[in-house]
Amino acid sequence: MREWRLEGPGADGGAVFLFALFAVLNTMLTLFRMYLGPSFFRYGFTLSLLICVLPGLHRLTTVLAMTSLSAFFSSNKSRAGSLLQGVREVAKTSRFRV
Repeated sequence: MREWRLEGPGADGGAVFLFALFAVLNTMLTLFRMYLGPSFFRYGFTLSLLICVLPGLHRLTTVLAMTSLSAFFSSNKSRAGSLLQGVREVAKTSRFRV
C-alpha cells in the first residue's frame, strides 16, 4: 500500500486554515453586524477578509523567499546544504521579516 503525502510549500495546510478562519469570522461578524443595523452593511465581510489576507500575504512572501533561496542553493552544490539550513533557522525566528 502506497502512502500519499503532500509535499511542497502548501503541505502544512495553511490555506485550509485560512479558509476555515475566514468562513468562521465572516459568519460571526456578519451576524454581529446584522444586530447593529443596516448602516454597518458589509463590515463583517471586510473585517474577516482583512484578518485573513494579512497573515496569508506574510506566509506567501516567506514561502516565495524560501523557494528562491532553495532554487539558488540547489544549483550551487558547494556549501549549499549547511547555508540553506542556516537561512531556514534564521527565518524561523520572530525577529526575521521578509
